[in-house]
Amino acid sequence: MWPFALPNRCPSGWGGRQVGRVDGFDHALAMVRAGLGLALLPTFVEPMHQDIEPLTPTLPELTTLLWVLTHRDLCNAMRIRVLMQALAAALGRQLDSLDH
Repeated sequence: MWPFALPNRCPSGWGGRQVGRVDGFDHALAMVRAGLGLALLPTFVEPMHQDIEPLTPTLPELTTLLWVLTHRDLCNAMRIRVLMQALAAALGRQLDSLDH
């Protein structure tokens, strides 16, 4: 996940200052939708909420890798392999939809 609040400063180019902080994207989104300010939200939030729009392009400094791990004793278990394949397909589709 991407952080939506940076300690003691706003992202470059915003020209504002941080005056509040919440513990989750859902809270930040609720505050934005209520008209209480701006928030850094992950790109996957926008397509699900047509009433918000991005103010900047994706901020590369907030991009992060996603790791999907399993314990080595379980990596060959069929249920884990099926889950990993399903996750890979779903995440791939999500990434494709964000790129367009």
